[in-house]
Amino acid sequence: MNSVFLCTLICLGGLGLILGAGLAFASKRFAVEVNPMVEAVLEILPGANCGGCGYAGCAAYAETVVNKGVSTTLCAPGGADVVQKISQLLGLEVKTTVRKAAYLHCAGSKDKAKDKYIYDGIRDCLMAELLGGGPKACDYGCIGFGSCVEVCQFDALHMGENGLPIVDREKCTACGACVRVCPKNLFDLLPDITIIYLACSSYNKGKAVKDVCSVGCI
Repeated sequence: MNSVFLCTLICLGGLGLILGAGLAFASKRFAVEVNPMVEAVLEILPGANCGGCGYAGCAAYAETVVNKGVSTTLCAPGGADVVQKISQLLGLEVKTTVRKAAYLHCAGSKDKAKDKYIYDGIRDCLMAELLGGGPKACDYGCIGFGSCVEVCQFDALHMGENGLPIVDREKCTACGACVRVCPKNLFDLLPDITIIYLACSSYNKGKAVKDVCSVGCI
């Protein structure tokens, strides 16, 4: 019995050594060299991984900036400070950036816009959109279920008592998450100094607009 146990122990130990040696060899043979400059850029980025730059995350953006010369101005959450630091690190000209924020092109709150049916389903804008464009009578108006609030990583969006999302432009980083998730395409990223903008997205004519929303543009 002892000899069987000892033999098993030796076999397992030998197998472990062989596998360990194989893994050690593979780790060196197939190791991917990381450009230290990529890591340096990644350290500068805010690490939000929001995708606002158009890449899968901060690591992917850092790699393309260093290896492919992609613009250093694409990180909206990082702003001008990140642009300056990355540009200086890479020896590039520091480009001027304009701070942006999200603006909602709809003022049709629940007390001003009519509903065409009572929705009793999942409180998700995309799901509601699949049912005849959502419960709101205006086919272009905000559904008001707060899907944009759910995807905001920076606590810059909150649902107001009037049923419309409110943007906190001090916190908004213009990452574009709300732009991408809104099924009505109601958000735009505009310069934060914007004073006048169109708070309606309806393409209907005057009477058709006013029949469903008291503040719709005509």
